[in-house]
Amino acid sequence: MSLLRRVRLLVVSSLGASRSSPPSSHAHPRPSCALTLLRATVAYLAFLASLTYEPVQNSLIYLHGLRFPYGTDFSRPELVGFAPGKVRPFNLTTHDGARLGAWQVLPRNLYEAAIARYGVPEEGPLPDVVFDQALLCVTLSLAERAHASRRSCMDADSSLHARSNSTTVLYFHGNAGTRAAGNRVRVARHMSDMDASFFILDYRNFADSSRTPPPSEEGLITDARRAWDWLVVDKGVEPGQVAVMGQSLGTGVSAGLVARLADEGVAPRALVLVAPFSSIPTLLETYRLGASLSSSLLDRLDPLRALQLTLLDLTGNLIPILSPLRHFPRLLDSLLALLKTRFDTHAIIHKVTCPTLILHAHNDPVIPLGHTRKLAERLLVPLLAPHAESGDEAAREARKAIVRERKVGGWGVVSRFERGEGLGEVVWAEVRCSFPPSLARSLPPSLPAPPLPCHRRRPCDDVLTLSPSSRRPSRARTTRSARASSRSS
Repeated sequence: MSLLRRVRLLVVSSLGASRSSPPSSHAHPRPSCALTLLRATVAYLAFLASLTYEPVQNSLIYLHGLRFPYGTDFSRPELVGFAPGKVRPFNLTTHDGARLGAWQVLPRNLYEAAIARYGVPEEGPLPDVVFDQALLCVTLSLAERAHASRRSCMDADSSLHARSNSTTVLYFHGNAGTRAAGNRVRVARHMSDMDASFFILDYRNFADSSRTPPPSEEGLITDARRAWDWLVVDKGVEPGQVAVMGQSLGTGVSAGLVARLADEGVAPRALVLVAPFSSIPTLLETYRLGASLSSSLLDRLDPLRALQLTLLDLTGNLIPILSPLRHFPRLLDSLLALLKTRFDTHAIIHKVTCPTLILHAHNDPVIPLGHTRKLAERLLVPLLAPHAESGDEAAREARKAIVRERKVGGWGVVSRFERGEGLGEVVWAEVRCSFPPSLARSLPPSLPAPPLPCHRRRPCDDVLTLSPSSRRPSRARTTRSARASSRSS
């Protein structure tokens, strides 16, 4: 057992012992309990009153003040686990003046080809031409690549035109932390191993991004749009080659961006939602402050900071934020109506016009699994509506015909259905338990292993190999073992 977990158990046992200890002979337990209850009630009411103040709302929703890992030098990504020169750090500026810190991570195959040509850089990233090629030249056909090579496309020789799945993953992370957090670095490295380009940024007021303007729902979607425009407008990447991926809070940002692109008639390659919520107001009805501070997070922090967050976690788990107000629905509704940040994914997900992958774990301590099911049901409504008038039995039979479910051993359940009219396929996976340790070591905690066969396929293969023309999953094998076997044959 780690030292941090022992400290945490000691704190819990101390709290339990203090509560169970008998009062002294000169104590007056009843007045003391009444006074404690009164103080707690007053404090809770004061807390509820503070929630009407937008900066307080933002601090609780975004947790942007928690900038772990602390002291990160974002200009040197190799210090947090990347290979030397593999990441290009840079900044973007939005139309409202926010400066955003960002990283572009090379696909592994192009990185290896670039190292063979340029060597391992002593300091800083590989030349910009390599990163630009990773975004552009990998989207060309074989004939176009040969032509680009003859005309020295971006001054790179044919040895850098490595094989790729022609996908750029645009990733939006959750609240708290920075793009250097361990789970986000693992996502980036895994996508790079899949030979996909990877782009990640920190929203305004996060990490090394500017402190002004303050974070807001519109502000974060503006940041996401700036990242999209940098890829598609500034760098010339085709929209059909960009997979938009979000996790936790980032699912609201991703869905908001893709819905707005759909209003403009633009569809990305895919939308990937990892642990999504239906809306912020719905989530806050059951949200507990500190529930997201898992033991895996604590193990990555320095001991003093981990102890502080452990105490915050214990306090938050004892008193949920808004759950007590469920007995007063009018008061709860009035308070939720004052929220400025809503990220109502449930209200806009039907606008999405690209294939969608949704991943969620049953034991998620922050976002209940019901949010994912609610989003999936929202996408199913148009398909089930014609059968609704025929009765519940007919609707159930129609659902069985439309939705294809498959239980994957003890791992979980994978469901999928076609939305039709060129809107692509919806795939959602509900994860029940862990997967092989050999695969678990290479994956981020919130990104579950793929179904059938889990040793040969990687998460998001169904989305990352979607053909832009058919919007259907291809049967192309993207793992290196499959490529090696095909070359040997």
